Amino acid sequence: MTALFSIKENEKERTSLFSFIGRGIKAEKEKPSLELIKRFSDLWEWRVKNIKNHEKEHSSELEQFVWWYKSKCFEKDWAIDHLYEVLIIHGIKPKWNYIDEELKNDIAIKPEKIWKIVKKLTFDSQFSYFHHRDLVKYCVTYIDENGSDNLKKDKDDFVSEAGEKFGAQVFDEISS
Repeated sequence: MTALFSIKENEKERTSLFSFIGRGIKAEKEKPSLELIKRFSDLWEWRVKNIKNHEKEHSSELEQFVWWYKSKCFEKDWAIDHLYEVLIIHGIKPKWNYIDEELKNDIAIKPEKIWKIVKKLTFDSQFSYFHHRDLVKYCVTYIDENGSDNLKKDKDDFVSEAGEKFGAQVFDEISS
């Protein structure tokens, strides 16, 4: 793997590789073998380890994990944890909003992490509440019905903040 990501390689090529992997496995009609998924998982973990403390410099590479998550080929817990790591821990801002349906499907698996991702998509990405309206409303309802007390409080704080940022109509829409 070291040769694959030698210092001679450039960011654009590494970004293209990670995008190609994610988009490629998503486009396949059949899910890749467990061995191939394991290799890709190991590659991702190796890369993240090797850019530790330099994540912002490699944000275009890290952004590509969204395609890996969207592929639905990786073990759910692993994929959610790494999506969370990219978006929340490393603070990478996604530039597109193609994962709303996957987030809806996964909120029951790891509600706290998915909720933090939803909040980030709403407030920190170039896409706002208006691009994620259905996702936000779905997650708010899920949390109302199934969330822990702490998650419900966080959701209430979010609804208030969204109302302040986006207006009374948004507050009314997601608080009802």
